[in-house]
Amino acid sequence: MVRDRHVEPNPNLQLESLFTTFQVGELLQVHPITVARWMDNGEYPVARTRGGHRRISAATVLAIARARSLPAPPVLRHLARPAIVFIDDEPHELKGVERLLRPYAERIVLYTVDNAIDGLMKIGEVQPSLVILDILMPGLNGIEACSRIRANPALKATRVLIVSSHLTTEAEASALAAGANRCLKKPLRARDILEMVGVDVTHPKPSPGKIR
Repeated sequence: MVRDRHVEPNPNLQLESLFTTFQVGELLQVHPITVARWMDNGEYPVARTRGGHRRISAATVLAIARARSLPAPPVLRHLARPAIVFIDDEPHELKGVERLLRPYAERIVLYTVDNAIDGLMKIGEVQPSLVILDILMPGLNGIEACSRIRANPALKATRVLIVSSHLTTEAEASALAAGANRCLKKPLRARDILEMVGVDVTHPKPSPGKIR
């Protein structure tokens, strides 16, 4: 978390990094009172300290900039890559998508989560451009998770892709009714995912590391 009012360039800033309303006002070049009003009106997610002070994540700052056609703050531009959250209870599916998207690691941020409850928490933290949900998961399934995403006004810009190895007409209809933007049968192609976040798939850049 950045504690000083003035936000210095810092390559270690992450999407989960937190800022005060004064810092967000500085980053977006708007008055801190305006920032506080956005938070208090429930337009964007906000955390509170034990003393009741507002704390706003870098992901939310970028989401505000996108929604209000403001430039991405220079100190956060390294985080402005589209974020994707993939939620599936099968470890081999999570690893498969990581391998699939690794050549594009310089242009996206990928988070993988093995259950919908933790996935919804991660979605709230990072405000992703795209959420990929498997339908069949224990506890909360993908369609129910999609409904919860669509019930959150702060996630109105987030696209949802529902996937399944056994995608039926009935399941697809239910997913679309719950607010999904698209439904696809596994296995997924990189093009299917990246086109939904506006990333050119014709010239991937090799990247040996994990997508973060």
